[in-house]
Amino acid sequence: RRYSLRLYDQMANFGTLICGPSGTGKELVARAIAYSRYIPFDPKRSCFEEDFRQSFYPLSLSALANSVIESELFGHRKGSFTGAMRDHPGIFKNAGKYGTVFLDEIGEVPESIQVKLLRILQSGEFQAIGGDSRSFYEGKIIAATHRDLEQQVKEGRMREDFYYRLCGDQVNTIGLKDILLASPTEIINSVHYICIKLFGEVGAKELSSRVVEKLKSVLPNDYEWPGNFRELEQAVRNIIVHDEFV
Repeated sequence: RRYSLRLYDQMANFGTLICGPSGTGKELVARAIAYSRYIPFDPKRSCFEEDFRQSFYPLSLSALANSVIESELFGHRKGSFTGAMRDHPGIFKNAGKYGTVFLDEIGEVPESIQVKLLRILQSGEFQAIGGDSRSFYEGKIIAATHRDLEQQVKEGRMREDFYYRLCGDQVNTIGLKDILLASPTEIINSVHYICIKLFGEVGAKELSSRVVEKLKSVLPNDYEWPGNFRELEQAVRNIIVHDEFV
């Protein structure tokens, strides 16, 4: 009732933090949240104001050097630094009002970037490198991490105000080991889903049961699955190609 009356068009005001071990589908969760956001319908054009399939903007922060992160986030102006041969809008400018920016591995960003992200979370305000005017982001921000951010706050590696702005809405993904402890047969559904992605419906019917039987024959019941679903997907590939789990 709260959502339908008050929150449906206000969810961009709530940042979301997704926490969980590596390989547990944090980006899938972020994508699902982004695709479920409210987008108004324009009766004059007989269409929605934006195609929801174009509304998700992921950025892996751990894959970027610190010197590049600021430009990718906020953009830069031509000539603002060596190598800036043209204007670059940055992800927040590109995402727009109905976009969702997904910042993966938020625990990796330096404090100088945390300060600027905090400003966006508080007021939507940001400024391109070398720019002389303010811009405002009206979309949603989702961040994800496998790190213990509370511990990073205690150690002084993350600003406390930034952390609390991130975790007002928190989602926790579950490791594959815990899922299988609660429901051992879930391995069948997970393998079948992976096989559908790789080989389609027909191929999945033929191959998924063989993969499950192979896993049961070579792995102990209490296998930890340290790589979670990412490891399981690789296991499926190995079994299909080599008939072994590496």
